[in-house]
Amino acid sequence: LSKKERTQHSLFLDIIRGKVLPKCSVIVSSRPYASLELQQMNSIAHHVEIVGFTEEQVKACIRRNITDKAKATKLIKHLKQRLDILSLCYTPLNAAITLYVY
Repeated sequence: LSKKERTQHSLFLDIIRGKVLPKCSVIVSSRPYASLELQQMNSIAHHVEIVGFTEEQVKACIRRNITDKAKATKLIKHLKQRLDILSLCYTPLNAAITLYVY
């Protein structure tokens, strides 16, 4: 993680643990559709959405988690041909499942 990403990660953890903004309620979801339902709730004053991986981050994740470079390259090429599967990998959980299955 970059210094900026570590700082954001630390801040996020401090908010979740109640060290920062102790009266703040936080809802974390890996389901994009859940955010639409949450926006309709009157009790939520703000909405922040953290978008998943970019295509470059998906590639970096593959290279970091598949130690065999040939296999990693093969998976990246396959995902470029299968944009439907690549689009699923923008969500970190789906990327992890894809890596596990591959």
